[in-house]
Amino acid sequence: MRVSSVPYMPGMFVGDSTELSSELRTAMEAKLQQYIQLLLQNKPPVASRTPLTGDSFSSSRVFDGAAGYSLIFLKLAKQTSNETYLTLSDQYLQQAIDLLPEQEMMVCRLVQHFCNSAKEK
Repeated sequence: MRVSSVPYMPGMFVGDSTELSSELRTAMEAKLQQYIQLLLQNKPPVASRTPLTGDSFSSSRVFDGAAGYSLIFLKLAKQTSNETYLTLSDQYLQQAIDLLPEQEMMVCRLVQHFCNSAKEK
């Protein structure tokens, strides 16, 4: 009997294949689209300088704010080459910047410039 050598993944062994079956990949892609739709319905990006409502963010933090959603969509854009994800990332990033105190905005403008440069490529 083989003992799992990957403690955080029961049933996984060193040397096991990491290929996903087409069924699992399809199911994961469908679930991802469900999560994206839920996110856009419940926490849509708002236009820059739009007053925030109960449906919008109150923080620019990465873990529970607009910056985190910007990062998710940036990673999706990089993985899929989907321009829509890059546009959404930019919108959430602008929202995060709008929520920052003035002294922190200069650094964020540099990050936004980086995102815009990636969009042009």
